Amino acid sequence: MINISDALLVLTPGAEWSIRNNSYSQLDWLDTEQTQPTEEEVVQKAAELQYQEEVNEYQRQRAAEYPSYA
Repeated sequence: MINISDALLVLTPGAEWSIRNNSYSQLDWLDTEQTQPTEEEVVQKAAELQYQEEVNEYQRQRAAEYPSYA
C-alpha cells in the first residue's frame, strides 16, 4: 500500500519533513530548500504510485503463469 510518505519521497527527494498518522494535515514541513507540495499533488502522486505497483504485480503474476519460451 502506497502512503503519503512514499509520494513525498518521489515528489521532493531529499526534503526534510515529518508526518504523523499518514495524514497530510499532520505533515510538518521542515525543508527550507524545497516548497511543500500541495495535498492534491501528494494524493495524485500516491495514486500514480499505487497504480504502477498494481501494474508491476500483474506483470509478475503473468510472468509466473506463462514462463519465457527462450
